[in-house]
This record gives sequence, C-alpha cells and structure tokens, in this order.
Amino acid sequence: MDLVINIIFGGLFSSLVAAVQMAPISVPLILVFFAHMSWREYLQTHWLASKKWTTIEIRLPREIFKSPAAMEVVLNAFNQPSAGSKYDQRFRGRVRLWSSLELVAIGGKVRFMAHLPTDFRNGVEAQFYAQYPGVEIREIEDYTAGVDFLAPNSDWEIAGWQFKKVLKDFYPIKTYFDFGIGPDKNIKEEVKTDPITATLEAMGSLPPDHQIWLQILIMSAKTDDKKIPIWKKEADEYIAKVYEPVEKFKLVAPTDRESTEAITRAVSKPAFDIGIRGIYAAKKDVFNRGYGGIVPGLLKQYGTVHLNSFVPKGTDPDEPYQDPFGSKEKKKKRRIFDAYRKRAWFYPPHEHIPFTMNVEELATIWHLPGSVASTPALDRVESKSSDPPSNLPFE
Repeated sequence: MDLVINIIFGGLFSSLVAAVQMAPISVPLILVFFAHMSWREYLQTHWLASKKWTTIEIRLPREIFKSPAAMEVVLNAFNQPSAGSKYDQRFRGRVRLWSSLELVAIGGKVRFMAHLPTDFRNGVEAQFYAQYPGVEIREIEDYTAGVDFLAPNSDWEIAGWQFKKVLKDFYPIKTYFDFGIGPDKNIKEEVKTDPITATLEAMGSLPPDHQIWLQILIMSAKTDDKKIPIWKKEADEYIAKVYEPVEKFKLVAPTDRESTEAITRAVSKPAFDIGIRGIYAAKKDVFNRGYGGIVPGLLKQYGTVHLNSFVPKGTDPDEPYQDPFGSKEKKKKRRIFDAYRKRAWFYPPHEHIPFTMNVEELATIWHLPGSVASTPALDRVESKSSDPPSNLPFE
C-alpha cells in the first residue's frame, strides 16, 4: 500500500515540478493565445458595428406564375462569399456577411421580410423585380422593436425554438422539385401542391393579438482553401463508401441509391450556412402555449424518412424537474429573443453551429407563393405594378 501511495504522489509531484519548470514558456504562450483571440473578436465586433443594415418588406402581387426556381435566382444575390483577403480578416476583423429571411405574422397578417446588409440591397431588389413582376418592396422599421420583452416588468411573454437538421447536412430535405412544382412542370396554379402554404396557413390562423416570427439566417457556405464547399467533400466521401465494391461487385439498396442521387444533386448547387429560429409572442394576459405549439411544426412538411428533416429545440425544459424554479427557462427566453432581434447566429455573442443547405432547399422553405396560397392573412398588393421604381439604384 505504501508503495502505491509513493508511486501516485511521486507521479503527481513529478508532474507538478515539470509544470513549474514549463511555466515560463507555457504561461506566456497561453496568454498570447487568449489575447490574440480577444483582439480578433474586438476587431470583428468593430467592423460589424460599422456595417449598415436594412429591413425590407416584400409585398406579393395578386398573381404569381413562377415556380420556386425563380426564388433561387433571387437568393443567389444574397450569396456573397467574399470576406476579403487574409490580411482583412486577421487585422481588420472582416468576416462573411449574412442576411435574414423572415416570415412574420403580426396583426392577423402574414408578411415576407428580409433583414440584410444595406450593401446587398440594390442587387437583391433588382432580382426581385426581375423575377417577380408586380412585387412591391419597401423599407420598414424593425418590427421586433414593438415587443419589449427584455424591458424590466415587461407585459410580454414569449416562447422560442431553434431548428437543426436531423442527419448530416448533405442529406437534403424534401424540396419543391420533389413536390412536383419545378419549372418544367406545366401545372395549373389551383392544383399545385406548394409546401409553403402549410406554413402560411398555420401562421395566419393566429388571432391578431398574437405574433409568430420565423427567421432563416443565411450566409455563403464555408469552403476549404480550394473554394470547395466543406459539405461537398463530406458528401463525396459518403457516396464513395456506399458504392465501394466488395471484391468485384456490390449490390446497393434502392433507398441508398435514391439517397446518393439526391445528395449528388444537392451538393451540385450553391450552398448557404443556415440558422433557423422561431418566436411566439403575446401579451401575458392572452399568452397561450397552444398557439406557441404552432412554431415547432412550421417546417414539418419538408421532412422525409430516408433523407433529412428539421428538429426543433425549445426554450421549455424537457422535464419539469430539470428547472423547478423556471430560472433556466427565463434565461433561455431572454437569450433567444436577444439573438433573434440582433439576427445573430454566426459570430459572438450569440454564436451557434450552423448547418448547410443548398439554394434549392432554401427556396423551398422561403419563396413567394402563387394564388394556391389563398389564406386571407397573406398580405398581397391589390393593384399590379407595371414597372419597378424608376429611381432604383444600381452599383
């Protein structure tokens, strides 16, 4: 027993001596590392604070005869990958910018909005007018300012959710192509099956004194040094394993073959890093958890058994015993509301791991629907505009 104790304490003593001896080298290195990280975060914060942002509302024309493929063209205007040179990133704090595509139900009306860098606005608006004749775009005040949930003694209550993909990113969700409403399909508007109508109908079912906000944060997908999207490399490795022959021949299950074909198609298109969150808000005297339960199901229709789907994670604890006094729930609600209001996901102080989607997936969950979306809560332009504004600026 004494021998064991001597060995244990002898080893600890030796480690302590080695640590003390290394201290003159290791401690400065650690301090330099953290100082560098703090300095980079400061530079990023300073650079981002210099950028101007704009919130726009996109009002739908009475008739739209375009498939969601038209929205793919619009979304490519948001896909601006450049973060500048290595020098700009390391010594000026420059980062990839992002935008927020939003669906908002306020006052009994469902509205399409976008919060984006002002530098992006010209190109984005030009593409909207080009792809959707008759659309109306206007700059608005940020609607989140109307809910002072973070104020002391606020009379508002909220519930929040963040969404992620169930499987690896390169597994696609069910897209408009799978629903049979691609540009090659000559389908009458009244018989289309547009999956976004389920989201719009659910949001439009709320009484006017309840609000639902759905936020889709998008940023050009991260690439490697050769400008190849990270998820494409992962997808190629997965497909190679599926078809890797055992001896000379290998049978591939039909579901695997279907999955690999869908994955190959998915990673061939431009991609975005994505963060999605939803908020239900109402005054405390009318707050209804039943209405809030609409939010986690807003994206359910895009899931498939053999490919991908969305899973929501809410601010409510999984079990009551995990938060008996409700303090954790309150903290989560304040954090998710502040993150939504700041449109934050990719950088501190509200940094989360994003997932990746291609432009087809993104256009499926956020596009301007035709008259098949007949809910009276959907705000449309009464009269069709013949031309975009004559003073639309171009860079």
